[in-house]
Amino acid sequence: MLDKPTSNDLSNVPALYFFDGGGAKYFSQAEYHEASLSITRLLGNKGFQHGDRIAFRAQNTVEMASLLLACLRMGYVAMPLSPRFPQQTINELVRIAGAKFLDDTELLALISSAHKEISDMEHRFIFGESEKFFRNIALDNPATILCTSGSTGLPKMILHTVANHYWNAVGAAENIPFDGGDCWLQSLPLYHVGGYGIFFRAAVAGTAIAFPNTTVFNVRQLTETLTELPITHCSFVATQLYHALRHEPLMARLRSMKAIILGGSAISQTLVAQALEAGLKIFTSYGSTEMASQISTSISSEASELRTSGTVLPHREVCISHDGEILVRGKTLAKGRVTEQGIVPLVDDDGWYHTRDLGSLDSMRRLTVLGRLDNMFISGGENIHPEAIEQVLCDRRDVVQAIVVPVPDEIYGFRPVAFLQREQNKSIHQSWLQEIRKQLESALPRFAIPNHFFTFPQESIVSGIKPNRATLQELAQNLIKE
Repeated sequence: MLDKPTSNDLSNVPALYFFDGGGAKYFSQAEYHEASLSITRLLGNKGFQHGDRIAFRAQNTVEMASLLLACLRMGYVAMPLSPRFPQQTINELVRIAGAKFLDDTELLALISSAHKEISDMEHRFIFGESEKFFRNIALDNPATILCTSGSTGLPKMILHTVANHYWNAVGAAENIPFDGGDCWLQSLPLYHVGGYGIFFRAAVAGTAIAFPNTTVFNVRQLTETLTELPITHCSFVATQLYHALRHEPLMARLRSMKAIILGGSAISQTLVAQALEAGLKIFTSYGSTEMASQISTSISSEASELRTSGTVLPHREVCISHDGEILVRGKTLAKGRVTEQGIVPLVDDDGWYHTRDLGSLDSMRRLTVLGRLDNMFISGGENIHPEAIEQVLCDRRDVVQAIVVPVPDEIYGFRPVAFLQREQNKSIHQSWLQEIRKQLESALPRFAIPNHFFTFPQESIVSGIKPNRATLQELAQNLIKE
């Protein structure tokens, strides 16, 4: 493993770990901040001014982190976009946001020039404590425009201030410390609110982030990344943890981690039990783009805590409406949604943002997320929540992930259909489905038992990216017709 230098000389304090052709390396805090200063000068030479919105395709690289830090430093509003977006989508988002777009060629030239500037420097940059950096930045400055996908149409664009990200980072650190010598795996993309949150937490704490030696989840490459780099914290989705639990070389390394954050979907209690039996320090979490990432996180790795989505973090408020919807507000709540008409506030008259998620709060302020209001459908007059069916399916040790969607039905209006991924990607056969149906019948009313069970799309298993429900709904209808 690459050693963690410890020194008050910031030319030796790591900021960004990464891999290149020669193996594992790091940029120091001095190099990191000098690179961001160089980028601000170059952007200024191109005519960018404080408050300008800068859009670009965001790859997970150390250079991209330097660009994001430069935007924070100079008050540019960073608009990192998914490289998966079609150019037509990017053009429309940039137009609506009134942003200036840096295409890949311009971005490469800019970053190359910045790193050329610092390559011959004697690193003299004195950063001091990270809080000093943020004292020089107005917290009410707009900081980012981050996209959150909808079921149809263009992604929604959410505008955050520096304060939103700052208080998100501070509150998260009160629950799970991230400080001197720690390093967080940058396993989530920088254009995603969770990935940006990792970058920002490190900026606030003056700690390091590490870019994995892979762009797609792969157990072997992840093992290499964790073996070669001094990573102490990481964020996983349930399917990543499932595969990790079945790879002992990776498990040996994960047992040394200070914290493994689980989020992204319902977590199987069987999976949680397996992780605890293996000695992992796991924490469940719930968040949203609108709240600048985390809303709640478990305060320990006790089984009772991990049956929930965690305790509401500092600087956030949560309440449950009369119809069971999770409402949130606080210092981390975004300024609003970017539209052609301007910034549209997210809140109701009392300042609450309606998440469209269903949940409950116990007496200890622990939040349990039960599903989406948007996902509920009616079958023969009965309300069906897909997440309730998915939870029962995922509690089986041999089910990796499950998604339930509605399909039109002449008699009942809609009926549920399930997509399943079995362990080791085994096929679905009739005798196994009989077991599944018996388990569902013992836990759910008969009207909630899916009519059909299909194999999870292979491309989603390979990429690790969960398909949206609208896509699966269309696929299910086509499969039923065949």
